[in-house]
Amino acid sequence: MAGRPHLLGENIRMNEKEKLIQEIESQSEADFNGGRTNHLSELVCSYGAIVASFLAAILAGVSSLPGVVVATAAALPGLFTALKGSSIFAAGRNGISSRPQNCVGWP
Repeated sequence: MAGRPHLLGENIRMNEKEKLIQEIESQSEADFNGGRTNHLSELVCSYGAIVASFLAAILAGVSSLPGVVVATAAALPGLFTALKGSSIFAAGRNGISSRPQNCVGWP
């Protein structure tokens, strides 16, 4: 019986170690997925700004379109650039997790 508490203590330490390993693996997977999402979002914003600039230039040459359509197309590159520089995407570039921890409702 004297050996039993010792084994019980080892089992508790192993369970804590396994739990810690699971937490680390879970966090690393979440960080990797967050980084991939940030990267894809930045790519979409970059290419979106380029395409929107091209579209705005074409639409500006069409005189039959209302001014609001051309103005909207001309504003899109600025929107994509602002989104790309927003704090959510910028945090991922700096190695900071952009996903708040323990936030209710945050995916």
